[in-house]
Amino acid sequence: MIRSAVYRLGILWVYANSSQLFLALHRNMFYKKIMAALPRVFRGSLGSFPARPLTYTTPRTYTTTWNLTPNIVQKFAIVVLVFLLSQVSVASALDSASIVYGSFSARHTAESVRRDLEQTVGKPLRIAEVTVHNRSYFRVLGAVQTDIPQLRSELKRVKSSSVPDAWLDFRSSDSSQAPLVVTVNQRSPPVPSQGTEDNTTDISEIPLEIEEPQRSGFWSLLTDTDFAFSGYLKSYATAQKELEIDQLPALLDDSNKLYQSQNSIRLMLDAFTGDKISWQLHYEISPVFYSHAIAGNPLADTTLTSSGNTYRLTDIKQTLGDPRSKYLVYQNLDRFNVQVSFDSGDLTIGRQVISLGSARMINPTDVLLPFNVTTLNQEYRTGIDMIRFQKPLGDLAELDLGIVLGEDADKDNSAVFARAQANWRGSDIAGTLIRFAGQNLVGIGTQSSIGNMGFWFESAYVWGDVDYHRSSVGVDYSFSTNVFGQMEYHRNGAGQSKASNYFQLADHVGYQKGGVFLLGKDYLIPSVSWTATPLLSLTASALFNLSDHSSFINLSGTYSLADELGMDFGIYLFTGDNLAYSPLPPYLTIQSEYGSSSNLAYGSIRYYF
Repeated sequence: MIRSAVYRLGILWVYANSSQLFLALHRNMFYKKIMAALPRVFRGSLGSFPARPLTYTTPRTYTTTWNLTPNIVQKFAIVVLVFLLSQVSVASALDSASIVYGSFSARHTAESVRRDLEQTVGKPLRIAEVTVHNRSYFRVLGAVQTDIPQLRSELKRVKSSSVPDAWLDFRSSDSSQAPLVVTVNQRSPPVPSQGTEDNTTDISEIPLEIEEPQRSGFWSLLTDTDFAFSGYLKSYATAQKELEIDQLPALLDDSNKLYQSQNSIRLMLDAFTGDKISWQLHYEISPVFYSHAIAGNPLADTTLTSSGNTYRLTDIKQTLGDPRSKYLVYQNLDRFNVQVSFDSGDLTIGRQVISLGSARMINPTDVLLPFNVTTLNQEYRTGIDMIRFQKPLGDLAELDLGIVLGEDADKDNSAVFARAQANWRGSDIAGTLIRFAGQNLVGIGTQSSIGNMGFWFESAYVWGDVDYHRSSVGVDYSFSTNVFGQMEYHRNGAGQSKASNYFQLADHVGYQKGGVFLLGKDYLIPSVSWTATPLLSLTASALFNLSDHSSFINLSGTYSLADELGMDFGIYLFTGDNLAYSPLPPYLTIQSEYGSSSNLAYGSIRYYF
């Protein structure tokens, strides 16, 4: 109770010191909750409702007392909230739930995804067989929990970091006797793009009971808003070999090994106001220590996550400290958004995350701040400023529309996109249209299976000031219950076939605004994962540049020390021709993509709270 009160006081303080627009939205939310106290009969949770609406016919009368003096803001809020209340449909809310990470028609596919996700989320997952419309599916599930607000917060974290289309599967501890608590104006849960399951829940055999309203008034707004605070602490220690430069005179060679301590504290606050509105605020601060001054050092930030200012309307100062020193602090206001659920779909406004594409490793259609392959901490994608509306079009279909706002909302810094996805005969199919930086993109993608192998294909064509195309195709296979392999081929039409021409890509719009980071034309990307024990997983992956014959090899492992405590370790190995020095005029020449980097070893420890 004390911790909950502290959270609520903290969020009130944040609201009081935020912008007037945010305060106005918050006040409107309060008045909505006052009005929503009238029909609290229909109280539930997102993702718990059936596909078909329930019908409630028993007449009831509700009364409440309005103790606040109406003003213009209140009257406006009442009009808006009456409209919102008119959009409602019925939903169920049972007393326990678990996160569904995906649903598949083949058990072997579910097994391979479970092992892969266990390394990402750091928790054991399970597989449950369900029958939907006389068809069997295999769900990848987390543990059953009764703390629904905390589970919602965890779902937000999962959707932001690794599985954007995860959803909650609600179950009663005793489904034959548990009452059903329903809520007005909800829609069906988000559609999972990975699986082929119709994610509706048949509750026709569960007896329906209606929860009576218990209270109304201003203070019910606080008690009806659930706050969930979470985060993590991470610390990476890295040792990186000095750069090797051919033909560099000894007098000019001042390169040294670089040692780093990369530390991150991520604080995440999620608030759930009733069943229609949720708020999200994530802030991360990362103190980094270097063995020597980093100004001009090309090794300094090759493994760090950099948000830049791309696709952000405005931002806080990202770097604190003097680059000439051995210590810098990076900060990132990574999430700051509000989501409102209507019967027609979900509207999200603010800094949020989006993941586009169907491929597993390199996504041609994902132009909005993808990770570089050498980034160490890839748990959360970088947030961008966006207005987004997601509308379900059926059991397994969705339309996703968005306006992405870059610096000063300039059209050359912003983007707009439309994405539609559906399931056809067990295969997920997606089509994407994007307008960014004066360029146009049209993309397609699919995820399916061929026999016992998973299969994916994704392709995008970009035209405008510069025309190019990118494609990825790959397969995965479970060799046993503990060994899982993947292979992907990527064609990068924006790149160069000769390393001597890589310098021409510095001003290429695809590299500046289009999420392209690979320099060559053709790549082969294999990966093998082995679950040695329930606590230890080992992975070997590689990225081979077939154009200049250089490669990046990543040997890594994860070990679970406790439920919320884990460690990671690994080695980055780079092969290829080194950088070359030319004296007249003095400059460095790139002779291969990955020969221009130096080997690195790392170890990390992470704690979640």
